[in-house]
Amino acid sequence: TQKEIQRLIAMDKYPAVANDTKYVFPPANKLLEIPLVSADKRENFIINFRHKNVMSLERRNHLIRAKKTVPLVRLDIDGPPHRNPDGQELGGTHLHIYDAEKGDRWAIPVPAEFFSNLSDFLTTLEDFMRYCNVKKIPPIDRDLLSCL
Repeated sequence: TQKEIQRLIAMDKYPAVANDTKYVFPPANKLLEIPLVSADKRENFIINFRHKNVMSLERRNHLIRAKKTVPLVRLDIDGPPHRNPDGQELGGTHLHIYDAEKGDRWAIPVPAEFFSNLSDFLTTLEDFMRYCNVKKIPPIDRDLLSCL
């Protein structure tokens, strides 16, 4: 239901693995998955991050899922334009918030008050996690960022 989706999005989330686990930023066309859990450990989530080099564009996709397969929020950056079912067209950078009736077919402009620098990969990933109520951002190895 929509109420359940809103509850899952609003729920505080924490890394599901040990505090000393450090993630590595993935090379192009590879996936980074970060498992998360609710404070009461009853709900599991996964944050996905992927970037693609397509004809010199840096397409990126950030996604948080609940119950392994339910997409809650997806941030698309530098992808193709998106057309909502009502005909409204958005540019290649937009945010999808899952809706019980409409699925993820609707998108909104990226809220600037939550995303401080969309051109910076790591900042955007951290902002996305905060937007999705991740209360403890896991460490991500920045060494590979020099090649992005």
